[in-house]
Amino acid sequence: MADTQKFLDNLNGLPALWQQIVSNFAKKTDVPTKTSQLANDSGYLTTHQDVSGKLDKTGDASNTTTKFTQAATRANLSSGEKVSVSLGKIMKYFADLKTVAFSGSYADLSNKPSIPGSVADLADGADYAKKSEIPTDNADLANGAGYQTATQVNTAIAGKGYQTAAQVKSTVEGYGYQTASQVESKITGKGYQTASQVDSKISTAIASAVTYQGNAATAADLPASPKKGWMYNIVAASNYGPAGTNVIWNGKEWDPQSGTFSINAMTADEVAAICK
Repeated sequence: MADTQKFLDNLNGLPALWQQIVSNFAKKTDVPTKTSQLANDSGYLTTHQDVSGKLDKTGDASNTTTKFTQAATRANLSSGEKVSVSLGKIMKYFADLKTVAFSGSYADLSNKPSIPGSVADLADGADYAKKSEIPTDNADLANGAGYQTATQVNTAIAGKGYQTAAQVKSTVEGYGYQTASQVESKITGKGYQTASQVDSKISTAIASAVTYQGNAATAADLPASPKKGWMYNIVAASNYGPAGTNVIWNGKEWDPQSGTFSINAMTADEVAAICK
């Protein structure tokens, strides 16, 4: 296969190449030779300017001068505000401070309260007594002669033969007397019982006493599960006795008591029959 070569012809190739040159390259006459030919030429320096005196964001501002005016009203500082605004606020606070804020002197206070110089200056000063006027001994009282100290009272009582509670207790115990709890302990030790214990036993005994329940026609009519102390009257004669026999359940069995009977005067014929 033969090698194919490309070339620019006058009809299409050369005109297309020239168009690319015109579009992508500029003429020397189109290249600006000064900043005034630039669209933003006002933003460029025409001569060297010294920036050594400018302050960086993190630079030393100790020698920097500021211009500010006092704020109209007191307000707190805000983050992000201008230094001049912050200084104006601070200046307002200093301007509003009174002399006493710097002197610390009580004399520079305004609206000071009136402090009395003595008790006599008080509205009710006459009602107060001086320390020297307060009695320190009962003898200084109008009726002080009649009072005694605690020591004097104790001495007087002891002189009369009175004793303290501890002394009385010791004396009583020395005679063999005992306290209520000691007496109670000895009584219960002997087997005696309290009133409540006696009442309890009496109540228990009464609860188990005989209680009449009524009539039973026959022995077969007696209850199958009686309680101790139940008493029945068996109307008919039975193995417990003649008609009218009373029986009591003693906890295990029916205990016959006796039958009912009547006593009548004998007739003459009954007497004669006995004598034959």
